[in-house]
Amino acid sequence: MKLSIALSSILAVCSVTTATPVLSTTTTSVESTSTTASPNAIATSGPDYLKYPSPYDEYTSHCHPISLEMLMLLEEFVLIGLGCDALSDEIDERRVKIYAEVDIMDELQERFDTVMGDSSNYGLGNLDLEAAIRTQHELLEKLHKESMGLLGKHWNGVQESDKLLITLEKYFRQNFISDETEVYDIADPNEFLEFRRCHEFLRSHLSQSQSQP
Repeated sequence: MKLSIALSSILAVCSVTTATPVLSTTTTSVESTSTTASPNAIATSGPDYLKYPSPYDEYTSHCHPISLEMLMLLEEFVLIGLGCDALSDEIDERRVKIYAEVDIMDELQERFDTVMGDSSNYGLGNLDLEAAIRTQHELLEKLHKESMGLLGKHWNGVQESDKLLITLEKYFRQNFISDETEVYDIADPNEFLEFRRCHEFLRSHLSQSQSQP
């Protein structure tokens, strides 16, 4: 009996490129003048307002005169971005693991095919190979399911980030003057110095908070 596995759907996961929220993968410098817009993913329970910059002068020096409401949205945007970064790392780890396990599956299948090609070799060794292939199949299915779950969370975060980005861009366009000469076709508050400065500060502040035990 020849066991087979449909690896196409599993390997498809490995070919998916995860998009990271705008301005989230790398800390945007205040001098930066352009970004690449992309969606953002992962649902969060909302910003943790207890993590707000303290003392107050830190907020005023980096985020004044942004309104408190928009500061909350900007913090949520940053938190989603950090979450997407973490998910991207997990997805990459799963991708590497899947490729390694597929290689093992291919080796097992090749050995099984060789043994089956010679009827004189059929016996307990064959049964062991069948069991090993079956176990490997189950492992790959498990990794595939985990990867799809991570990709789903990442995509949800991308959608949430896009919604926040539109709101933030509208606010900054109505209340601040862009320091960019280029007009973007997409919602991109990064063209405003006030946004870049506050975003950079919040990202650094919240990254440090999350890294602490």
